[in-house]
Amino acid sequence: MSLLLCTQAGHEAGSITASERFITEVISVMPIQWLSFTDQCAEGLTMPQKRLKLLVEGTNWSQVLQGSGTKLCTRLPCTSELRSSQVLPSQQSKATDEVFAARLVRPPVLVGVDTSALASRTDEADGACGSAQPTGNPVLLLLGMSGGHPGSLEQALREELQGAACPLLTPSMASPMRSLVADPDRYLQSFRLFLEMSTEHQSMQDFVERQLPDVIASIGNGKSTINVLSVGGGAGEMDLQILSKIRARYPGVTINNDVIEPSADQISKYQERVAQASNLENIKFTWHKETANEYESRMNAEKKTKKWDFIHMIQMLYYVKDVPATLRYFHSLLESQAKLLIILVSGKSGWETLWKKYGSSFPLQDLCTFVSSANLPRMLDAAGLKYQLYELPSHLDITSCFTEGDKDGELLLDFLTETLDFAKTAPPELKCQLMEELRKPGCSEIRDGKVFFNNNLGVIVIEP
Repeated sequence: MSLLLCTQAGHEAGSITASERFITEVISVMPIQWLSFTDQCAEGLTMPQKRLKLLVEGTNWSQVLQGSGTKLCTRLPCTSELRSSQVLPSQQSKATDEVFAARLVRPPVLVGVDTSALASRTDEADGACGSAQPTGNPVLLLLGMSGGHPGSLEQALREELQGAACPLLTPSMASPMRSLVADPDRYLQSFRLFLEMSTEHQSMQDFVERQLPDVIASIGNGKSTINVLSVGGGAGEMDLQILSKIRARYPGVTINNDVIEPSADQISKYQERVAQASNLENIKFTWHKETANEYESRMNAEKKTKKWDFIHMIQMLYYVKDVPATLRYFHSLLESQAKLLIILVSGKSGWETLWKKYGSSFPLQDLCTFVSSANLPRMLDAAGLKYQLYELPSHLDITSCFTEGDKDGELLLDFLTETLDFAKTAPPELKCQLMEELRKPGCSEIRDGKVFFNNNLGVIVIEP
């Protein structure tokens, strides 16, 4: 899918600076996968070759695009391809002399035209995937760069698109790629396979056995009741192990264990696990079917500020709207001797490498945000909080991901990218590049013919 961005720039050298600024603004609003230049556009609009050459060669576009995920395409679209694209009704009378063609990973799909013939040859950074062929429905979008639009660029885009077949769309509407979280059943299926194929829970269990006793050593001193809050408790496997350590440290003390979990299916499995477990005397369970944000909103609405002796948030910070605000809120609920335990992917894991490079290509919307243990110290330091960090080694067997059509491999790819049916809906060039990345040392290691993804975990224990 393509969007042709046509700008009304100044002349000669001045147009270069304006073009840089314009493209920088556009890629901050929309995730653009590749950028190209052409000298011709719909209805015979042209740019002199001299000015096109000046525009293309007059700046270091790779530097301008650095960190945006946008690549420079060296192959220019031909005249017939551009003339087949449609101009928005509100723009019929506008003129332009400088044309940009950009392909979006998740573009607003406005008017249809087949551009399957529009092949691209990307720069060396694409490696073996440089022969990818973008397809889709482009629309001609003319945007002035010098006072042509009031307000922000995003508002300008919305105004420009009002006369089109549909308004500026959200990523999930505009692309066949959808967030995995949008399909709870598929998400749980992929998550359970992930746990089966990884050493994640084993790594957490080792931490619970070796380090947790020191963490909880003083949380219940002098108390007849210990209040524990599990945020994102899932099916309860790790919760029960944590509770067993608290119970062993404070025998005979009543433990109130509240669980925040948005999935009814996970709560049901948690309750089954509790019903089948032994040695849970003096532990009372309460489940809240809601997200962390919903819990906070409910507590604020009810004007409640219940305090807790131990709060743990295991692999759930990716699903909150505002990570720093969430940390501040739950930290504010700690009793004077309490601890807040957080477990998430490590900044030294393959997740960090994969998501830094390709995260902007995934259809997350506001359903999921990438955050790792590398991000938390800055947030905690800014809040003036004291904490300790731990690194837990873990790996995930992703060998099946490299067998085309393998159902388990497709599920794991969904989980790795947080994308529903990634293998079937991702653009071919994105899939190709990501599969190559997964084999590299920054993400995985190959042992005995198998590919093991670096699933290292980071543990943060925050003081009250």
